[in-house]
Amino acid sequence: MDGPQISSEKPSECSEKPLTQPVHTSEDDIISYPEGGIAAWTVALGSWFCLSAGLGVINSVGVLEAYVSTTLLTDTSTKSTGWIFGIYVFVSYFCSVQVGPIFDARGPRELIMLGSVFLLVGTFTLGLCTEYYQFVLAFSILSGIGNSFLFTPAMGAISHWFDKRRGEASGFAFTGSGFGGVLFPLMMQSLLPKVGWAWATRIVGFVLLFFCVLSVLLCKSRLPPKKGASTSWRDMLPDPRIFWDGTGAMAVTTAGVFLIEWAYFVPVTYVPSYYLTRQGLSNAEAVSGAAAFAYQLLAILNAVSCFGRYIIGYVADKSGRYNTMIVSNLVCLAAVIGLWLPDALSGTPPSKALMIMFVIVFGFASGSNISLMPVCLGQLCETQDYGRYYAMFLSAICAVALAQTGKTSDSVFEPDNFDVNAALFNLGVDISAIPALSSLQVRSPDACRAACGALRFLYGPSRAFGQNTTAYANATGSYWSVQQEEVRPYCIFKPSVNTDVSILVLLSRYTGCPFAIKSGGHAAFAGASSIQGGITVLLKDMNAITLNEDRSVVSVGPGNVWVQVYAALEPYGLAAIGGRVSSIGVGGLTTGGGISYYSNLYGWACDNVESFEVVTAGGAIVTASADSYPDLYWALRGGGNNFGIVTKFNLYTIPSPEMRGGTRVFAEDQFSKVIGAFISVVNGASKDGNAQHWVAFVHTQGQNIAAVELTYVKNVSDPAIFAPYRAIPAIQDTTASKTLVEYCDTVQETNPDGLREMYWTLTVRLDEAFANWVTEYFYSVLPQVWNLPGINPALINQGITIPMLKNMARNGGNALGLGASEGPLHLLSMAIWWENAEDDETIVAWAKTFWDTVSAKAKSDGVFHEYVYMNYASQYQDVIAGYGAANKAKLQSIAAKYDPKRVYQTLQPGYFKLDGSPASDYF
Repeated sequence: MDGPQISSEKPSECSEKPLTQPVHTSEDDIISYPEGGIAAWTVALGSWFCLSAGLGVINSVGVLEAYVSTTLLTDTSTKSTGWIFGIYVFVSYFCSVQVGPIFDARGPRELIMLGSVFLLVGTFTLGLCTEYYQFVLAFSILSGIGNSFLFTPAMGAISHWFDKRRGEASGFAFTGSGFGGVLFPLMMQSLLPKVGWAWATRIVGFVLLFFCVLSVLLCKSRLPPKKGASTSWRDMLPDPRIFWDGTGAMAVTTAGVFLIEWAYFVPVTYVPSYYLTRQGLSNAEAVSGAAAFAYQLLAILNAVSCFGRYIIGYVADKSGRYNTMIVSNLVCLAAVIGLWLPDALSGTPPSKALMIMFVIVFGFASGSNISLMPVCLGQLCETQDYGRYYAMFLSAICAVALAQTGKTSDSVFEPDNFDVNAALFNLGVDISAIPALSSLQVRSPDACRAACGALRFLYGPSRAFGQNTTAYANATGSYWSVQQEEVRPYCIFKPSVNTDVSILVLLSRYTGCPFAIKSGGHAAFAGASSIQGGITVLLKDMNAITLNEDRSVVSVGPGNVWVQVYAALEPYGLAAIGGRVSSIGVGGLTTGGGISYYSNLYGWACDNVESFEVVTAGGAIVTASADSYPDLYWALRGGGNNFGIVTKFNLYTIPSPEMRGGTRVFAEDQFSKVIGAFISVVNGASKDGNAQHWVAFVHTQGQNIAAVELTYVKNVSDPAIFAPYRAIPAIQDTTASKTLVEYCDTVQETNPDGLREMYWTLTVRLDEAFANWVTEYFYSVLPQVWNLPGINPALINQGITIPMLKNMARNGGNALGLGASEGPLHLLSMAIWWENAEDDETIVAWAKTFWDTVSAKAKSDGVFHEYVYMNYASQYQDVIAGYGAANKAKLQSIAAKYDPKRVYQTLQPGYFKLDGSPASDYF
């Protein structure tokens, strides 16, 4: 019999001790409950589906927030995006204040039907949202209201069928929320890359529809409204007086659970990031290897928690609900103090065994935080008032959702009150324990002494070393140019993992000591990747090279030079799009653009990066790709060092058979024909993308010559595209079959070491007459400097072909501001080598005059193009302005989003800055 049953005898006494004796003593004392049976457990199953739908989506907010903020609302601040989801959780709980009294008066079915409509409309329209306000309306409001109409009826219905076994039944129902919290994130992670946002949310909506229909069919009430109560609108109003019920039990319980909920989400939120950070791993590695373990920890915690919810609920029915919840929370506290805290304080990488023990113990015990909360409340009221009590309780603790919003949304991007000390502490660095920082006056002349002292304290003299050491001399002597070698940093730091870089950035911010980043060190001018009196960061030890399982992507540390990458891939018959000279560094070339031998087929190096692992100005480590932080991904493809420090490049691989390449040298009387051949081959790139070439006009051993570097990425002896060059008599020809590694080593020999260097560049539209004029003008002014010791200027001609420009649109395009309709273009550059510092001013003045004249001629002839190729630019050129006003403004906006305090503009002053300031204060 399912109707209310009135007994003439009171039920047996509850096993609770007097401290936790139920407050209610009237009608509940003479109402008996089924405490099981098909009808009762069917209702519990309906509640399970209800909580799977409602709380399951709430537990998936992390996945949704990450995708919306990094892909759909990239122009919106993360703090604003975070409010979408904070408001959603707030509304889900707060609106329950009205739902509870309605449940007491009318039962669960109508409320669940109404909640299902709101939830489903919100979910199905979510896939159509493109603007911020649309997300707020569809998700925050509609879905939030829908949830609020599901929670209270789900738990209220159970209270009508269970009393002594209410803990067990509630624990069972709440395993549904854990199930949904596993199901929906996995669905979204799997569906998003396959079907996109719109269909992923629709498929989730259909699953929710299934859950909601079953909830409506299975959930029903059993007890009539409270005796003497009417069902008028007055009886459906919230009643805040329940917090002052004469004993204060409701108020104290609400406050206690408020604090428990606040503490509970710390391990749940931070266990994965804790493990990744301590291991020096990134989210990009979460799909394989050691990083996957970080997410497995959270999966273990949630799975064990499901068991805990049911088992602890069962035990609570026997030992007392309040008693059990107190003991469970003490076990959670013991797990944090006894297992997690020792691991955090150990100073060593986290112990897998210890972390597994922690998530098992904490996960199981914390199940009581979820399942016993409504059961404990049930002891404070009569069953017919349960909806009103539970709803008022939910509305009271909803502030936790808003309090967590700011913390969640600011986890990657920097809040206004960003605390460098706290950020360092989170990385295991206690400022107060470092002697060098004890008397620091921030941004004082002693800032770099303190910062370098702190690095030596943390890492030892082999990783942070100062002047007058062998390691310092070796490091400063590893640059391409003498000007860079002459710069004297206060100290040099060698990080080995990404968190070392995070600590460096934060220490620089704390002390005010500037820094420079050195990858390969091929930039010519002083201060490009070195810094006078600051910290030069030598990335040499971050040189891992890892090929993924299907060999489609190679992960490359920024300390590598390109020949190391090619040598690692050569045994697999693969290559990556990168530099053409052996000792060019991976980092600078890629973030500046990067012309490759394969660029007619695949685009530039920056166009072939699957993702970047980046240390932001706040020390956070994020992975930027076409699907994650796409604005940062776009900016790093040509925007240089203005947005963060890249600690890993994940590069697409390509097939790399043996190639054909070498140099054909032509005498001065063939120059006009050589220029004609250059124009022809650039224009012919659309017909054969395997070709790559450049023409260098030089003066050597008393002769003016043209050295043409011809490369064909297949081993073909006489490709038709190079026929115009073969038609010209050559005085030397070194073309032969070579591997990529061999060819890069050969080209390296043409770049002399131990000299002073300077580069300059200009982009023009492809025009044969202008190309002939520039060549003639170059040789007409060359006698002004060619008697200087060691002087060796080269005027270099390259094509930016239409295939290159088309490939630049891959994966959302790059920041360079070039379109296929503008091509083909002619990239002019000059490389100058000389011996003596006393000739610096003469050569700089000569080069400035030359390029001022050439630029003026290009403008007058109508062939000038504003683009400036970063990797060939001089320190006197405004590279970013050459990307166009719109792209410059977009880059500045992205930098302001990820680096609001301008750390990478001020504390890393070298190279090409967004505001057009000089790339270096030296030289």
